[in-house]
Amino acid sequence: MWSTLMQRFRRFPFFSLDRHQWMKQILSQEIEKGRSVVMFYVDIVKLTELENRYGVTVAKRVLHAFERILPAVTRQVFDLRGKSLAIQKLWGDDYAIYVSFGGSLNEEDCRLLSIHIQEQAERQLNQQVSFVNREELSVRIGYVRLPGRDLGKEMYTSVKRAIHMAKYGLTSDAYTNMTQFQKLLAEENVSMNFMPIVHLPDGQTLGWEALARGPKTSPFASPAALFHYAEETNTVLQLEHLCRKRAIEQLRYIKPQHKLFINLDPRAMDDPLLLRGEYSPCLNNTACIRIMSCWKLRSGTQSRIMPYFAKSSRNTGKKAT
Repeated sequence: MWSTLMQRFRRFPFFSLDRHQWMKQILSQEIEKGRSVVMFYVDIVKLTELENRYGVTVAKRVLHAFERILPAVTRQVFDLRGKSLAIQKLWGDDYAIYVSFGGSLNEEDCRLLSIHIQEQAERQLNQQVSFVNREELSVRIGYVRLPGRDLGKEMYTSVKRAIHMAKYGLTSDAYTNMTQFQKLLAEENVSMNFMPIVHLPDGQTLGWEALARGPKTSPFASPAALFHYAEETNTVLQLEHLCRKRAIEQLRYIKPQHKLFINLDPRAMDDPLLLRGEYSPCLNNTACIRIMSCWKLRSGTQSRIMPYFAKSSRNTGKKAT
């Protein structure tokens, strides 16, 4: 009984951006225990507009009221299913709530929890700031699961992804598309088609161009839709990485004298994984092949073709160079 009361009234840890390493350690410990960690992003809609209309003092009172109610709302919504870890103040009226859950937690669970905390936060906020009686304030929310493979990077990118989700709204078609796209990346559900590249004088096949396709029954079946949504969600490099991986997995089916052409966004040339030679192990014991990287500048300038991987040997024990 006493421990339950202490847990209920414990001081909720708020932390700022400069406590990043401390929070990273907390999250790492939860993931090592086999728990799922989810970051929920919340902010007040149009706080800047409210400040312009009613003044800085009123806006500060609204913000302080929001900071007072957020810990209680967080415990009320999340602690029945999981464990609230901390709230990070990002900037202005933007906050990240880190929660860990034991057992299974699917996308629908996260969505319902998000809607619940959104409703509770809006209700309590409007009760606290009745002095702004012209209109009710609303709260936006988004969420992202943290796999834990690279927590430092995930803590940064998760905020950007959650902001996109919050902007679209949890009940919109755009939200549905976003969750489907995140599932596509998580499950690596991208397939490759291969178009022959021929020598015009004699019609001989020189190589094959790898073309990415999303699931046929999804909004991302066409490459245009697939990469457009990656641009919208700032996941171009992640999608590029997946497409390269899928293309190189098919090397075993390509004749040794043929070349493989892979399309790259120019920004992918700065991808740390690409620069570290992430695909060298995939090239061992495959057909003797020369892989080329073909990319087009989005400004419409002339295409360029440049070497990507040099060569790998079949059954020679040699490493790819």
